[in-house]
Amino acid sequence: MRILQRAFLAWFLAWCLGWSLAPAAPVAAAVPEAQPVRAAASIPEPRDSVYPGVVELSVDATDLAHRIFNVHESIPLPVPGPADLVLLYPQWLPGTHAPQGTISSLAGLVVHAGGASLDWVRDTVNVFAFHIAVPKGVTNIEVDFQYLSPVRGEVGPVVVTQDLLALDWNTVLLYPAGYFARRISVAARLTLPPGWSNASALDLAASAGAVTTFRPVPVDTLIDSPLQAGRYFKRYDLAPGEQPAVHLDVFAERPELTELKPELVTMHRFLVQQAYKLFGSQHFPHYDFLYSLSDTLSDDITLEHQCSAEYGFSADEFSDWDNKLARRDDIAHEFAHSWDGKFRRP
Repeated sequence: MRILQRAFLAWFLAWCLGWSLAPAAPVAAAVPEAQPVRAAASIPEPRDSVYPGVVELSVDATDLAHRIFNVHESIPLPVPGPADLVLLYPQWLPGTHAPQGTISSLAGLVVHAGGASLDWVRDTVNVFAFHIAVPKGVTNIEVDFQYLSPVRGEVGPVVVTQDLLALDWNTVLLYPAGYFARRISVAARLTLPPGWSNASALDLAASAGAVTTFRPVPVDTLIDSPLQAGRYFKRYDLAPGEQPAVHLDVFAERPELTELKPELVTMHRFLVQQAYKLFGSQHFPHYDFLYSLSDTLSDDITLEHQCSAEYGFSADEFSDWDNKLARRDDIAHEFAHSWDGKFRRP
């Protein structure tokens, strides 16, 4: 064993000496450093000027089996093509205080004009932006895509069930870049399953069967006006005979759950009157408390808006009111935000 050890040691020393005296190997050619990918055409900076024309937005919410919203938009162009039109998907959302737009759920984007498909590319930096190559003479484009709403809570808030849905318009909207959101007008139309009702802070333009058409509003107002809908619905007047009108809109998975005890309705009416006394103003044209009572729809969609608030509560929130203390303060909390978080926002 010692002989083998000495032999190995001698070989190792000889190898090290030979390596140290050997001529240096040629240096490998330098690897080129990483270079930036050529950016797509720039995204125009927003400016405070009116966008010409009205964006027409149609949302079909009848696919309850797959929980998919099918979207169609007709977008007039500021000037005829050729042009590089940039469409944006909402990134900064009310109440989130962060760029949390649900771009990962947008699918199947197709753009066409005059019956011909138009090429589009994703911006190489801003994933919320899409560049469309508009041919010469085109004055209007048609856009189709789907919003794949989550089917499990692990993926995101469940906003569609067989009996209820909560629609945030920012999930189903692409709008032109280069203008302030408050300067782009959108006329929204919604198709619901037969027999369903809906409520939101938006003003109605027309209603025919399953299709509801709303009056045009700016993009920022649309995004700040969520909608709830369902098979079972009841509305309560919280300011009888007064202006502005205030309503409590209750959607539930069973018809009996929409029936509120008179004392609960009275309690909500007191809340409205006390808020007026506290803040000394009534800045909204009308207001809607949007309640969804469900054990399958996500209960974390509670959020404030200027002319409404959306609340996701358990199915027995009002039928078992005396034992539901944890979420009770949310009702006043979100209502108060209409003044200190919306009306008075910079």
